[in-house]
Amino acid sequence: MQIRKIASTAVGALLAGATFAVPALGATLDGLPAPFVSGSAANFVVVVGAGAATADVIGAVDIAARFGGETVSTGSAEKKQGQKDAYLGKAITSQFPTRQTSNDIGILTSKATISIGSDTYDTHDEIVLASTSPTLNTSLNSNQKDYGTETVLEVQQGAIGYYYLFDTKVNITKSVTSTTPLVISFLGQQMTITASADATTITARAGTKLSLKAGESATVENKLVKLVQTSDTSALVDVGGTQDTVGNGNTKTINGLQVKVDSVFNDQGTVNDFAVIIVGTNAEKSYTHGDGFISPCSSANGDSACTKDTADWTWVLNGLASNTKGDTSAGGGPTIGIQNRFTKASSSKSPIKLGQAYFLPYDFAKVEMTSAKYTDYMKLDVFPDTLDLNTTAIGNPRTLGTAEKAIVMTSDVDDTIALEDQSGAAGNAWFQSDLTADTTSKKLAFVYSNLNDTIDVWYYDKNGKPNYAGNLSVNNTGTAAVNNFAHIEYKDTRGTGGVQLGLNASNTSLTSGDLWLVLQDQDSNVGGATHDDIWISLGFTGTRGLTGLTASTQGLDRLGVTKSSAEDRDVLYGANVGGSAQQIGKRDVDQMTSYGIKVEKPSSTTASDHATLSIPAGPQQIRVTIGAKDAASATGTRTGQIKTSVSKLDTEVATPASEKNLVLVGGPCANRLVAQLADAGKYAWKCDDLGKLPAGAGYSIEMVNDAFATGQVALVVSGVSAADTRAAAARVQTFDTDGLKGASVRTGVLATA
Repeated sequence: MQIRKIASTAVGALLAGATFAVPALGATLDGLPAPFVSGSAANFVVVVGAGAATADVIGAVDIAARFGGETVSTGSAEKKQGQKDAYLGKAITSQFPTRQTSNDIGILTSKATISIGSDTYDTHDEIVLASTSPTLNTSLNSNQKDYGTETVLEVQQGAIGYYYLFDTKVNITKSVTSTTPLVISFLGQQMTITASADATTITARAGTKLSLKAGESATVENKLVKLVQTSDTSALVDVGGTQDTVGNGNTKTINGLQVKVDSVFNDQGTVNDFAVIIVGTNAEKSYTHGDGFISPCSSANGDSACTKDTADWTWVLNGLASNTKGDTSAGGGPTIGIQNRFTKASSSKSPIKLGQAYFLPYDFAKVEMTSAKYTDYMKLDVFPDTLDLNTTAIGNPRTLGTAEKAIVMTSDVDDTIALEDQSGAAGNAWFQSDLTADTTSKKLAFVYSNLNDTIDVWYYDKNGKPNYAGNLSVNNTGTAAVNNFAHIEYKDTRGTGGVQLGLNASNTSLTSGDLWLVLQDQDSNVGGATHDDIWISLGFTGTRGLTGLTASTQGLDRLGVTKSSAEDRDVLYGANVGGSAQQIGKRDVDQMTSYGIKVEKPSSTTASDHATLSIPAGPQQIRVTIGAKDAASATGTRTGQIKTSVSKLDTEVATPASEKNLVLVGGPCANRLVAQLADAGKYAWKCDDLGKLPAGAGYSIEMVNDAFATGQVALVVSGVSAADTRAAAARVQTFDTDGLKGASVRTGVLATA
């Protein structure tokens, strides 16, 4: 069920409330609706006198309606949205806790007190993630070539859940009946449970609670729901052009939607009519663990074939007959929740990509891939070439010609290929290395030397001249491994713990095996040299391997076995060149590793004996957002959610009135709390003072800091007469356009006091 508010919430604030938060001292009218609405909660009590005039009550309704529909900027949006940067190839719980609470996401509730009959219970809600899913994956780490260079968020069944949990022991099966129902806010909707036949079954209905003044509308399930007018006992409601009268406390189906009238207020005419109605598509129904949820299908990115019988979201119901606290597992206490049934773990299932999200029912919350950390890339190209290593070469160890066959590696960014000084070092049991250069370049060349069965390594200096760096040779007694001789130095991709370059031979001699150039992911957060590597086959003239080379002119001159031909094993992905490696040399779309290295369309590049790779400025991370669907929430704005009663008569407020912020409507003659402020010297007029003035003499709108307790704020809306008070309330209702400023606004005779 989706809802889009068109008009401000009306009397919702008089029927609901939230936890008190101590505001900053010195609150003024400029900051309205703060501190009465802050973050995701409304922090106030509206108080009118027990004998207040109707005009005072209407004024209070107007203020509550405005405050109840407001949003206020907060300073902790990132925390409240649950935003984390997660590495590719990892479950997002590598960064997020598996259980998301109100400390992580602002739309969740840390504590709500509800009633079943005469008993009260403390509750809260959570969003729960599986430890191994959702997972950020790429075409290569998931072996789904059609992902291309997109990062996707794969989801297994049951990976995302929402739970309403009891913090107080309760036996729901025993306690809940049609006369003592359980009414809770579930996924932001009012849900009524009227029975629980056993430990895994409930009878429930859900709907969207609307507080509307006459003429106001909201959209529910793509239908416009409008309050036309009220009487003392009913409301006239229009649903998509169809009107019907619904009695107070009764339910009717109007144009396909169930409409229940929860309460009505009737005044002469229709200007001040209002009603609280609950609108939904579902009648009361029995549900068992595993059944499709009341609103079974996601608004987007669920299963395209979703129906009520093959639901995206299914009930999780367990332990309802046990007298224990709530839990999120089948073996624990009372469990009331939902989890995803859909699976998004292959390209055919279309998992979400950057900028997309999975949505919980009613669009209550989202799990979104928001942005990529790195957008800058350097390009690395590997290809055969013929080089002059005689005329311009520096440090030539032997007589080389002017047309030597070589494999060349080039970067489009200066000084990004960093050679590592390994002079005399074995490197590992497979390769010997005597590289003496410790320098950076944008171009390397690899030349086979038949003199000592080695690969000579050359780097090009800033003048474009080749410099001999040393050679790599096979240790015939070793076993296959990678000899790292260089690494990438590009912004945050740097050092030997980033992307290293190495050579690998598949036998004990270069003259009897394959030769591979390896880009090895050494970042411990991603691959850690265990699986996330790219292997490029370096080919030669003659038969497979380097067997039979007798002259330098017969050196490396291609990628793979056959020159100018795309072959599966031209490029591999994985931990080694064995059977577990993915053969990607003929893939016809770009591919991407967990590090974020992009391999340009292999089938095209290898056909011309090239391998082209784009390396990101650091190990790629995706910002994942878990929170409200509304994008405004991500910028620090929250809608005031009002869930428990805050409307009181002055005789109902405890002494001292220090629990919450207060909106006091009516003067000291009508509202005893205003009289108490006057007696304490915090409000300028006592009842005797105003009683001497004629009606219409003026009003005052006062912000009283530290009203009845330190940090508590009271907004006094008071007039000489009831009509004056209503006029003052009208100004508070339009505070954003009325220009209210400072600690107080006074009119008429009161302005001169």
